[in-house]
Amino acid sequence: ITALLFTPLANGQADAESIVRVGVIQSRPFAFMDGKSRAKGMFIDILSHIAGREKWTLRYIPCTAPQGLEDLKKGQLDILVYAEYSDALGRNFNINKVELHGSRALAYVHKSSDIENKSELNDKTIAVMKNDIYAESMKKALTIKNINCSYVEYQSYEDVLDAVNTKKTDAGIISGHYGYKKIKSFDNIKKRPVAFSKVTDHFAASRNNPEIIKRIDANLSLMKRDRKSAYYKAYGKWLWPMRKRTPLWLKLSLAGMAALLLLGGCFIVKYKRELKKKAEKLAGLNDKLKKESDRRRNAEDILYITGKNK
Repeated sequence: ITALLFTPLANGQADAESIVRVGVIQSRPFAFMDGKSRAKGMFIDILSHIAGREKWTLRYIPCTAPQGLEDLKKGQLDILVYAEYSDALGRNFNINKVELHGSRALAYVHKSSDIENKSELNDKTIAVMKNDIYAESMKKALTIKNINCSYVEYQSYEDVLDAVNTKKTDAGIISGHYGYKKIKSFDNIKKRPVAFSKVTDHFAASRNNPEIIKRIDANLSLMKRDRKSAYYKAYGKWLWPMRKRTPLWLKLSLAGMAALLLLGGCFIVKYKRELKKKAEKLAGLNDKLKKESDRRRNAEDILYITGKNK
């Protein structure tokens, strides 16, 4: 979650009142502070573009998720930049209508487990991270299907996966982005999740600040209709890095070189086979000549000895 504080604008107000204070929680690749205390990430790029169009001045402040939510309720923060949607969030804050991004909650099990799908999680013990929106999303999905589970809370996703890895729990729920990056580090966990639940990301503003959500929705709507917009550039940069295209002439040249190398290799193999056959043939002729020479030499010796005895 990334929290953003906005002071509403009004005609004729001082420039200082247009400052948008952004509280950033480490949540790569969406929003995070780098080693030089600079805010970066997909949602930061999108927000910066919107701020430029709306003439907002952004000021970034690192914070924790619980702190950000509490400050939002108190009015000390006015908007959440990265807020995974939940019913509780929708009841307490203004949520923008244009989805910012969609992710998944994933359930993983031990590699020795017989659990293969969501329904087989019934009556099982599941590890979840405390106050995690992905866990809440999965719980809701399981409840709708009348799948009853008991849950054990942990402080981090790593602890959740460790519980599954060491068989402390039957399964563990984590976010899709974390799972795709980290699941390979746990040798005893099946790499294919057994259950999925979609989670959508939105901007959330305090009840006292509805106008900023309207401006964000207006900008997002325009951006998502244009495949060359800052939205898709940020998406490609942080989630699906653009691959450099190889020029056609280079592809054809490389293909031609590969064909020549293959053809040359075939000729070399064939030449070696023919050379081996000829060498074997010459060796055979050499043996025959040697035997004939030995036979003649023996015959001469016999004639010499016979003549000497006479």
